[in-house]
Amino acid sequence: MEEFIDRLSTSASLDRAAAQRAAFTFLNIAKRHLSASVATDLFHALPDAKAFIEQGGEQPRPASGLEEMMSSAIKNALGVEDPLVAIIGDLKAAGLTSNQALLAGQEFLRFAQEKAGPSVIARMTDEIPGLRRIN
Repeated sequence: MEEFIDRLSTSASLDRAAAQRAAFTFLNIAKRHLSASVATDLFHALPDAKAFIEQGGEQPRPASGLEEMMSSAIKNALGVEDPLVAIIGDLKAAGLTSNQALLAGQEFLRFAQEKAGPSVIARMTDEIPGLRRIN
């Protein structure tokens, strides 16, 4: 996970703590919103990822602005949380700007593709279609 955290720090101009929070956010969303088979393939390619999020624990985030309102509205209307809105809200709650969140998301997809391969990324974006918008 050190490589991923370092890459997030560099690509999105984040300090180490913010990069760690961003890494936790992406991996936790993947754990929560991907099917078991896709999550297993992703976490198999990132061997330290599972331990990293288990050490981080479930970190609730405070309600924050527009992203929280959108997430609540979607959840109320559809009965499910929009993973992309959740990612953005979690990253903003972790102190990232919108531009840093976008850059971190792009780096997450690049890193995951390098480690897990394009077929896993394709399956991820099939299950969380909003990820295509940040690629």
